[in-house]
Amino acid sequence: MAKCSYTTTYYDHDLGREESYKCPDEEHSEGLCKFHLKGYSADEKNQEELIELLKQKIADANASESPLKWIGYQIPPEFAIIYEFKINVYVDGANFIGNVNFSRSIFNKNASFSNATFNREVDFSTAMFNREAHFFNATFNREANFSTTTFNEKANFSTTIFNQALFLGTTFNREANFSTTTFNEKVDFSTATFNLEAHFFNATFNREALFLGTTFNQALFLGTTFNQEVDFSTTTFNIEADFLGATFNRQT
Repeated sequence: MAKCSYTTTYYDHDLGREESYKCPDEEHSEGLCKFHLKGYSADEKNQEELIELLKQKIADANASESPLKWIGYQIPPEFAIIYEFKINVYVDGANFIGNVNFSRSIFNKNASFSNATFNREVDFSTAMFNREAHFFNATFNREANFSTTTFNEKANFSTTIFNQALFLGTTFNREANFSTTTFNEKVDFSTATFNLEAHFFNATFNREALFLGTTFNQALFLGTTFNQEVDFSTTTFNIEADFLGATFNRQT
């Protein structure tokens, strides 16, 4: 049986270098597997089959202690799972066609959603990331909910594009990187806790930004642009708050 022809590169966070990726799945049509065929995943009649296959891939990866690689996958609508991922997770460049729910899931090793596109609502609320979490250059086209999520290692959201974003009560125990990130709709970091550095270098907030009751250790907003109202009332800055070069275009 022929194999899927999809190939690309991805960044291996354990090895610290770029690696080649070739899809190991069987070809279904047009030289591609079911998960790399855009039309197949978007077809509602295939939704149940694909979701079950994805869940089986998770179980197999956990059992074999091999990285889970959904690189470039077309993820069908309404994918929802509560799971403890004991392996590295690579979902780089994946396209989530519909709503996706990872709420209350636990990621015990590195989790990478870099360059992924979330076309509908996404829920990571109350999830726990025990190793590095990478959402570098991801695109969230609808609401992204990270409320009460815990990041125990580095959280990388640099160059990410958000629509509406919720980080209510989120805990960042290590570095949080939102450099060059764009928030196109309201973002709420109220009661979030940043226990180490929080980088918002050159980030752009195009709508209301709320930091009510947020606690920062070291907050770096160098070159940040706030195009609408921003509320830092009841915010706590424990060590440093640096707004050098920041632009406030509306009332603060």
